[in-house]
Amino acid sequence: MKGDPLQGHESDQRTPEQIAVLIIYCEGNVLARRRPTTTAWGGFWEFPGGKIQPGESPEEAAIRECEEETGLKVTAATVACVVDQMATRGPQRIHFLLAELPRESLPNFLGWDGSTVAPETPLPVDRPSPFRWVPIHCLRELKFPPANFVALAVLEEWIKNRRKLTRENSGGKG
Repeated sequence: MKGDPLQGHESDQRTPEQIAVLIIYCEGNVLARRRPTTTAWGGFWEFPGGKIQPGESPEEAAIRECEEETGLKVTAATVACVVDQMATRGPQRIHFLLAELPRESLPNFLGWDGSTVAPETPLPVDRPSPFRWVPIHCLRELKFPPANFVALAVLEEWIKNRRKLTRENSGGKG
């Protein structure tokens, strides 16, 4: 699935910067943080991710960036969608990947105790906020860069299909 959240902008013939972003799902929550206000997309929310290095696949880059940013070791991720956008530095191609982790694989990770942190927590001005678990139902209320909304729609569809499959496997109950 490809999307262009900023259609109508003049085309830029430069080679797009390749970015990998990992959406980590665990029991109805995803890992996210707010960007510092002094950077591009300042004050917006983001998922772990960054530039794809030469010779890396999007999956390898997303897993590497996630470990660098959070310390969390993810072993596998699936491409959810690819979105092209125009950033202040030029065109970008963002590869959104999805990883589902069972709660038992996250003991004490980032304060995980079965609860989540309110997204309204004050934002540091000069550094990103810590990553936190954000309930899925809160994501549409948060300010994300436009490209992320394509990925959020894919995530919502994946969750809906996952729930449907769970109901079917339990004999239609639930």
